[in-house]
Amino acid sequence: MPEAKSALSVIDGYNYLRAEIKREDDITHQRLIVALTFQGFLITAMTFLLSNQWTFDSSAMIGPNRFYLDLATIRIAVLYGIGVAGVSVGFGTVAGIHAARISISKTLKWWNGKIGTMAADDRTLIPPAFELSEHGGSHWLGGASAFVIAYAFPILWAGYLVILACRGFGWR
Repeated sequence: MPEAKSALSVIDGYNYLRAEIKREDDITHQRLIVALTFQGFLITAMTFLLSNQWTFDSSAMIGPNRFYLDLATIRIAVLYGIGVAGVSVGFGTVAGIHAARISISKTLKWWNGKIGTMAADDRTLIPPAFELSEHGGSHWLGGASAFVIAYAFPILWAGYLVILACRGFGWR
């Protein structure tokens, strides 16, 4: 009877491991989908702002003492805002994916520690789980694609901001 209880706890532990990895992978997936959707919105807004002719008729100004910002200046400010939002969302996505990978890493360490305390016969029944950085395991490779996608956006948006800043307000 005690062996059945021990086997059940090992199976429960293994089920916990699989469920935790699936949960964190699902969270990573959701974070990427939301980030990609938001990035698509930002890219569309930026394209719209860059593609149209934005002129302002200064004769439409009411009264000589009125403060106004012409449409081109507002457009430039919004273009900078889009770039800042893109960088912020990109780094937020990177942080969220990193948090999910840390959670998986801790779960894998817990599991491998649990296997280390098992009797030699029980260890052969349950496969070890590879740490994220160990052996270039498949879980590390799967997580790498999420990081590549997540890091691409802040890097691209930062480059966009640098180019925009170098050109100054010359995009009128």
